[in-house]
Amino acid sequence: MKRTLLYTALFLILLPALLGSCRSFTDPASDLYNPDNHAPLSIGTCQPGSFWPVENSALISPFDLYEKERWSGYLKSTSRQALYDELAVDWWRVDFSWKRLELEKDEWDFEAYDYLADASAEGGRKLLAVLTFDTPWLYEDEKQSRNITEKELDRYLNYARTVAERYGDRLSGFEIWNEPNLNRFWKGSDEDFFNLTRETVKVLKETAPEVPVAVGALCYHPLLGGKSFLIKMIEAGALEGADVVSIHPYAISLDASARRVADVRKTLDEAGYDHRIWVTEQGFPTTGLYVTKVPQRKHYSEVIRGLTLMTAAGADVVTWYKIFDSYNPDEAGWIVPSERSFGLMSRKREYKPGARAFGLLAGELGGKRYNPNRLTVDESAPAGLEAYLYEKGKEICLVIWGGRGAFALEGLEDVKITDYDPENDTLVPGDLFLGEYPLVITGRADGKVTVREPRTMAGKKAVFIK
Repeated sequence: MKRTLLYTALFLILLPALLGSCRSFTDPASDLYNPDNHAPLSIGTCQPGSFWPVENSALISPFDLYEKERWSGYLKSTSRQALYDELAVDWWRVDFSWKRLELEKDEWDFEAYDYLADASAEGGRKLLAVLTFDTPWLYEDEKQSRNITEKELDRYLNYARTVAERYGDRLSGFEIWNEPNLNRFWKGSDEDFFNLTRETVKVLKETAPEVPVAVGALCYHPLLGGKSFLIKMIEAGALEGADVVSIHPYAISLDASARRVADVRKTLDEAGYDHRIWVTEQGFPTTGLYVTKVPQRKHYSEVIRGLTLMTAAGADVVTWYKIFDSYNPDEAGWIVPSERSFGLMSRKREYKPGARAFGLLAGELGGKRYNPNRLTVDESAPAGLEAYLYEKGKEICLVIWGGRGAFALEGLEDVKITDYDPENDTLVPGDLFLGEYPLVITGRADGKVTVREPRTMAGKKAVFIK
C-alpha cells in the first residue's frame, strides 16, 4: 500500500513535467499565448541517411568512391527530386560531419558535400548545415570524443570556418552541434559548450554574415534539462550574435510539444531576445515500444496536427524526422525498434498516411504566417473544434479538427476543402463537416474569417459562405 501511494505521489509530481502546462498556448488567458510574433513558414526533412536507398546505409567515415557515386546519383536523381517536390520539402537538415570532411588532419575531402550542395541548389531546397561533431585525430586520448575543450577549440573553429567559406553562399542556415544537453552527443562541461557556441557564432558571422545561425539544438524535455540548459545558455551569453534558437520538442503528446515551443518563445522574450525558433527535429514512430508511437490509422491526423501545432506555437521552420524508415520490412522481426520507423514512407518508398498529410500541409503553409487575430471561432461552433489560420495577404489556409458535425465559414471565398480517405489512402474533396480527420481549407479573404454554426433553411442544415 505504501509503495502504491509513493508511486501515485511521484506520478502526480511528474505529470506536469510530462504534459506541460494544462492551459493551451492558444488560450488568450495563458501566459504562453503569442498571437503576434510569427514569421513566414518553411518545412523540410532531416538527414542524408533518410535520403539513402538501401538498408544498413548509415553514414560512416570515410566516404569511399562507391558511396560518393551513389550519393551523387541519388541526390541528383530526377525521380527523387520529384518525390521531394510532391512532399513539398523546402529544407534539408544535414550533418556536415567533421570526421567525413577532415578525417586526417589538414586533409579535406569536399566531394560528397559538393554533391549535396549542388543537389539542394538545383532542386531549390534550403540547406541547413549542422556542424557535428568531432574527428578521430583530434584527441591525444583516443577514448575522448564529443568533448571540445579549450585545447581543441581552435581546430573546431577552423572546421566551422572551412565549411562556411566553401558552402556559405549555398546554405540557408548553420546549426551548431546537436542535442548538447544529452550525454550521447556532448560529453564535456556546460561551460565548454557555451564557449564553443559563442566562439563559433563569431566565426560564422565573420565568414558568412548573411547566413542565419541556429544555436541550441536542444532536446527540449523538462526531465532532460531542456529549459534549464536554455536558461544557462542565455546567462552565459551563448545566444549573442545568433539568429535562431533550435529545439527538438519531443513529448508524450503533440499538445505538450507545442507548449514547449511556446515556452521557448516566452523564455526568450523575458530575456530580451528576439531570436526566431526553429524545430529542427519533430516526428514519431509507427512501430516499437516508444510511448509516442502513432498507429497507421492516426498517422495522417497526427502529422497534420504536429505541423500545425508546432508552427502555431511559434516555430518558423520545422524539419521532420524523417522521410524514410531505416528498416527493411521483408527482414523485420516481430518487434521493430521505434527508432527505425520514424519515416513518412517505408524503406521501399511506400507512402504511410502521414506522407499524404505532410505533402498537403507543407505545400499549403509554405510562405504563410500563423495569424489567430484574423480568425473568430464563434461559441456556436461544434464543441471541441480547433481551428488555426495561416495567411499570405489574401491567401488563407485553415486547419480544423476536433468536435463532430457541420459548421459554417464566413468571410472566405474560392473555398477548397481537402479531407482524407483512409481506405484508399488518398486526399479527397471534403465539405464543412467535421469527422475523424482534420480538414485543410484554402481560400481568399479580405478581412476576418469566422467559424460558426450552420444556419437552417426549411428545417434542414445548410452551410453559407460569404
